[in-house]
Amino acid sequence: MVQKEVKPRGRPKSYDREEALMAAMMTFWKAGYAGTSLDDLSAAMAMNRPSIYAAFGDKRALYLEVIDFYRRRVRASFDRLFDKGLPLCETLQAATAKAIETYVEDQKGCFVVGTAITEAAVDDDVRAVTAEMFREIEQVFAQRFREAAARGQNLIAPPEVLGALMSDVVHGCSLKARAGQNREEIEASARRSIDMICGRGTV
Repeated sequence: MVQKEVKPRGRPKSYDREEALMAAMMTFWKAGYAGTSLDDLSAAMAMNRPSIYAAFGDKRALYLEVIDFYRRRVRASFDRLFDKGLPLCETLQAATAKAIETYVEDQKGCFVVGTAITEAAVDDDVRAVTAEMFREIEQVFAQRFREAAARGQNLIAPPEVLGALMSDVVHGCSLKARAGQNREEIEASARRSIDMICGRGTV
């Protein structure tokens, strides 16, 4: 008797995890967590359901990993901008402009602001990772202010306070983009806020 070859189920393990997470992120970003089905994710990620479960767990586990994937991408983007050695206010303007560029595309805003805030109200894990991302962004900006102060720049408030303000500016831009406000208006509002934070003007 010839033994029938048993083929493994699901997608081969040679899939690119980063590409799969990117596809999942864009899918969640478009429709939100509740509005995204496993069939949507399967089509976008080019993975069948058993493969998704094997690689990432259920939909919730995948979503939590996608939030962390997004967090790491945002941090890397900020780090690249901050490594250019620009003056403080130019650095803040560049970081905000980069964020706005992403937010206004398809009026999608920030991934976490657009998809995780609603889920955070009912899911402790989503709430925790969302809060941690906000704290991290505040600290990233606060560190820029500490460095500027160490170089002798006068600050209008402690670095931690200014870091929180900059985080609020960036996330405010996200909400405006999600609501459909045009890019020019969002950028103008951000510039005024940064000028005030840098002590270069008043609102």
